Amino acid sequence: MRLRLDTTAALVEKIPSLHIDAIRDRAGRKFAPVRQAYLAELIELGYSRRRRHKTQSAAFSVSAVELIEGLHAPSETYPAIIAPILEFPPGKQGFSIEQRQTKPYRLRPEVETAAHEVFTGCSALPVVCRDTGREVMPEQLPTNGLPADLALPFTVPSILPLRVSDVDRAIDRVREWIAQTGNDYALLNREKGDDSMTLADAVRRLYIVRQWVQSLGGLPNFYTLQQTGRLGPTEATAHVLTLPSTLRRLLLARSGLCDFDVKACHWSILSAVGHALGFPTEHMDDYLAHRDEWHGHLANVTGCRYESRIKRVLLSLLNGGTLSSSPMTENAKALGVFGMQRLSADERTQCLYREVRHGLKALLKACQRATVNGERLPVNALGLTLEPAEGSRKSVEKSARPSFQQECAHVLVGIEQVAIRAMAEKVTGLQALCYDGWISPPQDTRPLEDHARDVTTRVLGYPVSVSLTVEPFSTLVPDPDLDAADF
Repeated sequence: MRLRLDTTAALVEKIPSLHIDAIRDRAGRKFAPVRQAYLAELIELGYSRRRRHKTQSAAFSVSAVELIEGLHAPSETYPAIIAPILEFPPGKQGFSIEQRQTKPYRLRPEVETAAHEVFTGCSALPVVCRDTGREVMPEQLPTNGLPADLALPFTVPSILPLRVSDVDRAIDRVREWIAQTGNDYALLNREKGDDSMTLADAVRRLYIVRQWVQSLGGLPNFYTLQQTGRLGPTEATAHVLTLPSTLRRLLLARSGLCDFDVKACHWSILSAVGHALGFPTEHMDDYLAHRDEWHGHLANVTGCRYESRIKRVLLSLLNGGTLSSSPMTENAKALGVFGMQRLSADERTQCLYREVRHGLKALLKACQRATVNGERLPVNALGLTLEPAEGSRKSVEKSARPSFQQECAHVLVGIEQVAIRAMAEKVTGLQALCYDGWISPPQDTRPLEDHARDVTTRVLGYPVSVSLTVEPFSTLVPDPDLDAADF
């Protein structure tokens, strides 16, 4: 089920240009209610900074296609509809196909003020089902947040319980960090670099979470099946999966719950496949056995002091990534161009990279494939076929075929989910799924790890040994690293 907060009525009281008559004056009577609802969603998007623009942190991104579809208006007309709400460059200025960025959009100051008043208010907002357009009450929601058609042998609650006081404590903690820095645009998590939200954005997001808690008694906890077989969120702003880990930890600090995560999940999978298929895994096994030493070595090589960035770059190799130092790559953004140049010249890293590349090719060669419009596409361990890019249903053109990276991720995630679902079936008090982990009360992990090994042996024909890490949400969240030096 897909839900949204219905902010329309509350915003219309404060923003005259959002009134239905004003919209009709700008663009005619047809589609006026639909346009009004979509403009309210754009205001929420702009307030939350959920899709922050690549080059302008105070702006957000939305594509022309989304605006055309959401407003039911052609490209010549929609600028006049959104102009009283948003500020944006005129004509074709401000976007770049080469850099894959849209125009920067900002809420007008008076709209920003109105949105802040609505989202910080103490009155509960209506919750609406996106599919039916009807208001729903908490007691009307299904008890299970997982897709019913999957008939999975485990469930999660459709609402993850939270109290308003939990959110208020999280807001107060972030405001303390803002006071310490004197700068609300400091990053919440410097380890993620530009991908991290600012402290100001964190406060905004928490206010939106507060509205959900006032309306539902917690966070919406519905999931949808993704193409790879992972279960992802249906709600983009306030789902536990879409919240930064720091905010998630602040909100759940008094819940008594723990964050369970599979340690080096895809590394363990590729190593297990290598032992089954017979390709070399010497360097992968060394990494699995001595991860801290590897991370320390690579920190010295690259000059990067953030372990999570190093882990992210290494993980990209498992998804078919390269050691390119091009400034356009995500790896270069994480470690810097010079950091990637030093990494690509490191002999240990080269050996690991070659071994991973060889293993991935062997994995893809051995996996099952299905013919789709004449193209042989990989089928993962859950029986899901990697589909061609959207828009290529009639014919699979070369540019629309899945890339090597996409095929690697599809097959690895399929194996990952066989293990995750096996463990989830045995978890006591499962509250939420987090891709290659979950949230639940504390419990012994050994039976879960053993069950995953047994199930993967039966389903795949070889065992995948996983190791779980457990971190209670009650663990004190450290203050963010406010040092401006990244490398």
